[in-house]
Amino acid sequence: MIRDPAWKNPFTGAVIAGGHPQNPLGRRWIGFWSDGTNWVGLHGTPNPDSIGHAVSHGCVRMYNRDIEELFEKVQLGVPVIVVP
Repeated sequence: MIRDPAWKNPFTGAVIAGGHPQNPLGRRWIGFWSDGTNWVGLHGTPNPDSIGHAVSHGCVRMYNRDIEELFEKVQLGVPVIVVP
């Protein structure tokens, strides 16, 4: 769980700082899976029109206000079940 997470482009390695208005992770990150190299999680987005579309690398995008509220309600170790 990270507030204002930095984002690293998986193709170029370029980093967008946490809190930057163009950071694709938005204001909060809640990771729930990793194979040690790749991560998947719930996160916000600066582009609310992208929600509900396949535009990420496997993550679940949420409105910033919603991920911020969820972030305050969960803690590390909470089980996550994704149902298609």
